Amino acid sequence: MKLSLGTALVGVAVAACRSDQVLAWQDMPDAEPPNTSRDVEVAQDASAATCGNGEVEAGEDCDDGNVVDGDGCSAICELEALASGCPGTPFPLKGTDESRTGSVTGDTSAAKHTLESKTCGGSNGKDVVYALESDVAGRADVRLSAEWAAILSVRKACDDSASETSCKAVPATGGQAELAVPLAAKGRLFLIVDGVAGQSGKFDLDVTVSPSPCGDGVAVHPEECDDGNTVDGDGCSASCMLE
Repeated sequence: MKLSLGTALVGVAVAACRSDQVLAWQDMPDAEPPNTSRDVEVAQDASAATCGNGEVEAGEDCDDGNVVDGDGCSAICELEALASGCPGTPFPLKGTDESRTGSVTGDTSAAKHTLESKTCGGSNGKDVVYALESDVAGRADVRLSAEWAAILSVRKACDDSASETSCKAVPATGGQAELAVPLAAKGRLFLIVDGVAGQSGKFDLDVTVSPSPCGDGVAVHPEECDDGNTVDGDGCSASCMLE
């Protein structure tokens, strides 16, 4: 069979095209392999835990939203030994304007039994103490979260149970205990995390200090009283002054 020159050229072109389709990068001069290692690194970075973002991720014992040592959760998100008894561990607060917030993650398991609540019975577990001080006055909303029967109590003097202003227990099945207490500027309160019937374990403690309006039930200076309303004639006026 005879082929014309045109037919032969078309055949060569088709063969060349087909051979191009099966060329691998190894067969090409000066070609570099695909950068699959970089793709793996990017994927690993995307899934890596980030200490200080406020979320407990794989490889972290805790994450209190910062990378500061000495607050119960270290700068590398590992639980720290907390102070049992007085004067307690300083509670970290941050913020601008009129409000301050702070969070710590702790564990009473390695602590000692040194203090007991005056008004919440059965608080004979291991306990840790935090010293709370704010540069602004206001209402301190304190929330304790635990998966065991923990107790939160607040004192004006660390080693004096008679100075306890309030306390509340987490339900036996776990949950939260919340307290609202007045806090003067540069004043100090002591937050005590204890356990019912000798129980101990991990916990989270969150604090928000914010302005306290008259009528919220928390008397903060210069209020003389706060009965939870703004009505005159009931002993505490609409402006929270004694009548």
